[in-house]
Amino acid sequence: MKKVLHLLLFTFLVSLIAAPPLLAGERAGAVSLSPYVGGYMFDGVQSLRAAPVLGLRLGYNFTDNFEAEGVLNFVPTKSTKGFGSVNAWSYRLDLLYNFLPAGKLVPYLAAGGGATQVKYKNTNHTDYSPTANIGGGLKYFITDSIALRADARQLVIFDGKDSGQFSGTPPIFQQRERDLMLNWEASLGFTFLFGPAEKPAPPVCPPPEPAPAPAPQPEPPVTPPPAPKPEPVPEKICMTLKIEFDYDKSDVKPKYHDVIGKVAEFLKKYPKTTAVIEGHTDNRGSYPYNIKLSERRAESVRTYLVDKFGIEAERLSTKGYGYTKPVDSNKTAAGRQKNRRVDAIIDCIIYKDAAQ
Repeated sequence: MKKVLHLLLFTFLVSLIAAPPLLAGERAGAVSLSPYVGGYMFDGVQSLRAAPVLGLRLGYNFTDNFEAEGVLNFVPTKSTKGFGSVNAWSYRLDLLYNFLPAGKLVPYLAAGGGATQVKYKNTNHTDYSPTANIGGGLKYFITDSIALRADARQLVIFDGKDSGQFSGTPPIFQQRERDLMLNWEASLGFTFLFGPAEKPAPPVCPPPEPAPAPAPQPEPPVTPPPAPKPEPVPEKICMTLKIEFDYDKSDVKPKYHDVIGKVAEFLKKYPKTTAVIEGHTDNRGSYPYNIKLSERRAESVRTYLVDKFGIEAERLSTKGYGYTKPVDSNKTAAGRQKNRRVDAIIDCIIYKDAAQ
């Protein structure tokens, strides 16, 4: 038991050091793994001592709120009637409802059913009983994917089927005063989440329209000679590009092809223009990994302009900033979606005739 507690404590400390400082709760599509330890109290008619419980839960989030868990636990105990050591196993399938799933502290209610197996080591007697349970608990998320968890359950044990007999003594289970027993279980442990469910991206704002062409000026009078034309003056024309990416992806989604096509038309119309393409990420994952991911995103836009529209590669430069330049909060799914992006600014100096 001490070795198990030490292992859980070591896992907790490593998680605090290695995990990124994100704040998140339950999320749809995630798979969870939850080891735990605690205490188990038997109904008095079972004639078994209270003992420690070791267990493991494997879960899946159908939505942010609803979650299913398969549960396996083990209770090493002893008979209070002198029949020696007893091993109790429980197999359950539970349904959880998570309140406030987006927060750090997530309370939940749980209910489910399964079976309990009680085996006496010194005899050939084994009892199999249908089991129902109800209870709840709290999950406290210390990172985006790791939570401390406390859980309490009441287990309803229905008198089940016996296998074998006690030699020379009537079985304990034949001495029960009732067919329904109430057991209690309280536990502490961790929950590890894998595989986040990305939420749909918000609507993409259309790119700004190009500046309108200058209105034509009236024709000069016919009789007097025309006034000399002024010297050309520089006029700066800019165009921007902003597209967003799915989580941990660098490929350009088809819905942005037309937007990039407009940028290509602009670059072809003004062949002296150049563009700086900047890639960005949200803050999940390590700094080096996000730098590489942001560079791949910027490079994918550059490659699309070169391969699809024949834009000269030397006119396009790329830069990856990782999660160092967010445009929105990384504490929400909507904010992280806006931060997974590529920005591009296209500049050129075109000399217009001021008389036009």
